[in-house]
Parts: sequence; structure tokens; C-alpha cells
Amino acid sequence: MSFAPYQNRYEYNIAKDMEARDILFEYEPRKIDYLYPIRGGICSSCLSSSVSKRVNYLPDFWLPEQELWVEAKGLWTGAGRTKTIAILETSGVIRTENYRMLFQRDNWLTKAHKHTYLGWCKLHNITAEVGTEVPQSWIS
Repeated sequence: MSFAPYQNRYEYNIAKDMEARDILFEYEPRKIDYLYPIRGGICSSCLSSSVSKRVNYLPDFWLPEQELWVEAKGLWTGAGRTKTIAILETSGVIRTENYRMLFQRDNWLTKAHKHTYLGWCKLHNITAEVGTEVPQSWIS
């Protein structure tokens, strides 16, 4: 089944909820540059071990009336968490103040069960919730 233009059923359901509630939004409106850290890399010019590559991020939703970016996540891997921190620290556009994460479930990050998705977000001052509805508190 196609959910075009959305990537999956989860994004589709979030969009349909926002449409039903007359929340103005844009889907994947623009690419945002950020620096993704390269583990074990070395700069050939200065020999620094702190190196990264310039990459693009395509956020899921932009809510222009709230000036808010919303990322919808199902599975959230370690690489995804590294990416999230890199975006917040280096994009110059997305910051914890204008960024929200909406998760399909509040899964455990690892088998060790140290943190859930929401718990990790709280540790990093990222506003996050679980569900297919953008919380009213995000749009008020």
C-alpha cells in the first residue's frame, strides 16, 4: 500500500490527524545542512581526530504557525540518536527550542534497558511524545 507522499503509515497518520485538526504543516519542506561526526577519522591537514562530514537532513514536518520542526520516528537507532544531536548542535536552523520528536512507541534503546526513547530525549532536553497526534501543547 502506498502512503505517498509520506514515507510510511506512521507519517501518513500524523499528517491526517493534523489535517483533521486544521493544523497548518508542510511535509519534508527543505533539506538542512549539518555536520555528522566521523568516528575514528583524522583530518589530513591538521591531524585532528575531531572530524565530521557535511550532510543533509530532511525533517518530516514543518509547522509554520508554531515555527516548529516535528520528526516522526518508529525505530530509532544509535546512529539516529547521533544524527539528532549533530543536527541540534551544528545545523544552525534546528535547536531544542524549535524541534519536537513524535515516536510510534517508547521503546528501550538497548537490551540493557537503561533508557527508553522518551527518557533519552529528556536527558538531552528534547521535547518528545508518543502517538500519532501532535500534542495540543505543541500548537498552543
